[in-house]
Amino acid sequence: MVYTNSLKLQSDVITFLRFPLAVGVIMIHTSFSDVVINGQSLAESMSLKVYDFVYEFLNTAFMQMAVPLFFFISGYLFFCRTTNFGLMEYGQKMKKRARTLLLPYVFWNLVMIAVMYFGQILFPGLLSGNNMMIADYSIKDWIMSFWDISYRTGGLHLPMNGSLWFIRDLMVVMVLSPLIWLTVKYLKYWGVMILMLAWFSGWDGPFTGLSAGAMFFFAAGAWFGINRVEFVRKIRTACILLLFGGYILATVILNVTRENAIWLEYANKMMILAGCSLMIQVSAYFIRSGLWKSNLFLAGSSFFLFAYHSPVVGFLKKSLLSLFDPDRDLTVLGIYFLCVALTVVIGLGLYWGLKKTLPKFTAVITGGR
Repeated sequence: MVYTNSLKLQSDVITFLRFPLAVGVIMIHTSFSDVVINGQSLAESMSLKVYDFVYEFLNTAFMQMAVPLFFFISGYLFFCRTTNFGLMEYGQKMKKRARTLLLPYVFWNLVMIAVMYFGQILFPGLLSGNNMMIADYSIKDWIMSFWDISYRTGGLHLPMNGSLWFIRDLMVVMVLSPLIWLTVKYLKYWGVMILMLAWFSGWDGPFTGLSAGAMFFFAAGAWFGINRVEFVRKIRTACILLLFGGYILATVILNVTRENAIWLEYANKMMILAGCSLMIQVSAYFIRSGLWKSNLFLAGSSFFLFAYHSPVVGFLKKSLLSLFDPDRDLTVLGIYFLCVALTVVIGLGLYWGLKKTLPKFTAVITGGR
């Protein structure tokens, strides 16, 4: 396809990236480092040097860019057709996001609660035992299941469906979108730079759901949307090579200075910035050249895959490990890729079936996507 303007190319890049980014999130959550079966940690029970190397390589090269790019794209799409942002526009956007984000968010957390409830009754041996019995939930436990269950698990600040922390944080940023608008309009790119420095500093907000990372990447996308600047407008081989150089430099620093926690954190964020830009530019380059094409079905399935995968990944990981009972590192690595592939294939099959049989219901639980 010959692109006569960069706006069409940019739209195709966004559509194309939705599916691989969703797969990247699934790959992150398929990690075996936290698998506990009957109180025994897999990572402690056997050496996983090959698996750890491959997983960390993929995490560095691809997976870590998934969520930041989702925030960036969301910020761009939120503001790209906005010329004014008064109270009426804000209210309209919040009403729309209640349908496209809040409703699916509540639904998929309820699905996770139901899965955990029946899992605790039917398959207790496959569970870690770190979660309290749902039958014993108080009113507080039910409410917090939709926001942050760390107080009862001692883990990360996640809702019941852990992967939906992204939707939770995205909704918080959107509620605060008037501040993003004012920051971009009056401080211009300096406002985005200030948020980037806050993210680099490791600062996080005073409450769960408000994070500097979400604010920065959403605001970066908002800058392009508000100023009507296509972020794929200038695609040059030199630009891709420069980004690739920065990405490689950050990756080298990550591997050479592992003993220095401060440099490690900064290099990791440098790598994410370069990697996100590189993914956009490389995708645009190959789409423009006709070598890559976006698939509307795969793009449409991305939200479903993102929302549905947590309980499926958890079940598949422990079921496959129990079935194959691996005693070698390479076997664990093979099970990892099998688990990712099965999660994606099952998800695509379910999404296809639901769209065919219950299209209206599917539209509701995927936010109309």
